[in-house]
Amino acid sequence: MSSGAELRALVVSALVLAFLAAAWIGGWALREARDVDPTALALLERCLENERSLDVSTPARDPLAASAPDGSLTTTILGNTATVSLWNDPAAADQTVATYNTLTPENLAGRAIVRGARVILWAEPPTDAQAAPLYACMP
Repeated sequence: MSSGAELRALVVSALVLAFLAAAWIGGWALREARDVDPTALALLERCLENERSLDVSTPARDPLAASAPDGSLTTTILGNTATVSLWNDPAAADQTVATYNTLTPENLAGRAIVRGARVILWAEPPTDAQAAPLYACMP
């Protein structure tokens, strides 16, 4: 093999390796761009529906829960309806419960519960059996 042929083979080999590396990096970048982590609301919905066999819907007639920046949902567990709203931080969750207390004529003791940045408004104070499935699914 002549020196020119060896150089040509080396250049072609280097170009093929560069092309394969670029294709691999491009594929990785595309996968990373399309691979979106599920939201906390999506994780909660999936757990309640798939692992607890509960029906989940959007909160009806609750504009405060509907305004939660990370989303909200309503589900019924053993006959007790719970509306969950996901807030940005615990202070916003505390403010939400304070707003519920201001706007709601009923006593919300034991019904409006803050867990971190999550607010749960129950129709009735929950029993352990009602609360456990929801709390187990909380992200």
